[in-house]
Amino acid sequence: MLDYPLLAAVAAVVREGSFERAARALHLTPSAVSQRVKLLEERVGQVLIVRGPPASATAAGLQLCRHIEQVGMLEHELLQALPALAADHSGRITLRVAVNADSLATWFAPALAAFAAQAPVLPMDPAPTDPAEERLAQALEHTMTVERAYRAEDMSLASLATRLDVPEYRLRRLINQRLGYRNFNAYINGFRLDAVRAALLDPARRELPVLTLALDAGFQSIGPFNRAFKAATGRTPTEFRKENSADS
Repeated sequence: MLDYPLLAAVAAVVREGSFERAARALHLTPSAVSQRVKLLEERVGQVLIVRGPPASATAAGLQLCRHIEQVGMLEHELLQALPALAADHSGRITLRVAVNADSLATWFAPALAAFAAQAPVLPMDPAPTDPAEERLAQALEHTMTVERAYRAEDMSLASLATRLDVPEYRLRRLINQRLGYRNFNAYINGFRLDAVRAALLDPARRELPVLTLALDAGFQSIGPFNRAFKAATGRTPTEFRKENSADS
């Protein structure tokens, strides 16, 4: 079964040309959009978005974008044919509320509980956010996807925190708790692997050695890169390149 929120994230990035604009269109954070795209890429085992200004779709990404466009047209036709479904479809509205830490710690939770008790038919999914954390998440997303800071060989949590002008503990908390990565290396290597997969799919770079692509993406040696690539895709870089070259 296809996960349409993930497909919608890919389509929005392609349509808008960047993760930031896609996030605004979907009313999400850039990091949330990035995570949805990465999750779908992991599921299909292929790069779907070529990161860069502007972001663009790979051949597989274009296939998924066409699919979700067709689904949208079919849904539009169905809602026209069955107006009752259209009424139900448009009746639920998501209201996002930003709450600061002081309000959350004092009056907001009891007020929300009282409101929910008076209106039990309204589904609620409270997800309070810290404005400072939102700004840091957006800055981190920009640094990774636009500036491509992951390519630096000496990239570390400390150096990235210095670049973003935040304490290390705040950056570590964002990466571990909000973004869901087990550690900093797993986070950075995700971007590096995305870059290598995109390079392996690029006909213009088909003759470049795998080692050159790995070093260009920020990996320091071939051994750790090969292990990380195999763990992420289930194939070696050479196998991945050959399979996709055969499909093209």
